[in-house]
Amino acid sequence: MMIPGFTAEAAVGAAHGHYAGQQRSAPRTLVSPAQIFPINPIINICQICPECCNIHLPTVNVSWLNCGTGSGYVIVTGRNFGANSGVTGQYTNCSGPFPVRLFASTDANGSFTTWQRCDCSGSTMVTANDTSGNRAQGSTALPC
Repeated sequence: MMIPGFTAEAAVGAAHGHYAGQQRSAPRTLVSPAQIFPINPIINICQICPECCNIHLPTVNVSWLNCGTGSGYVIVTGRNFGANSGVTGQYTNCSGPFPVRLFASTDANGSFTTWQRCDCSGSTMVTANDTSGNRAQGSTALPC
């Protein structure tokens, strides 16, 4: 049997049932020093595309106004939606097991405010969508 770099016949002798292999010296090679590459400058996307940095994502702020009678109002304020567009969505856990629909219209700045009477219990999640495809969510507790 022939294994590259080792043969039983070429072994110096057996040691505890194993053959000792031939020693070969590795060819000398030079190791190159580490290379330092120039670092690319950090790209400021706002300098290249200023309109990309002026993007304001739509937000929904949800608050609770307690009436002290076991119910109150969920007040929803939306910002950065499409200007002069319709907004639809829903309130969850508000006066029953089924979501209550949200309907509003934005002003010229893309803002709206609306409210919905709700019973006190747990919390509510509000989702709002405009006709341009903008979407936002918010929530608040409904304590009494």
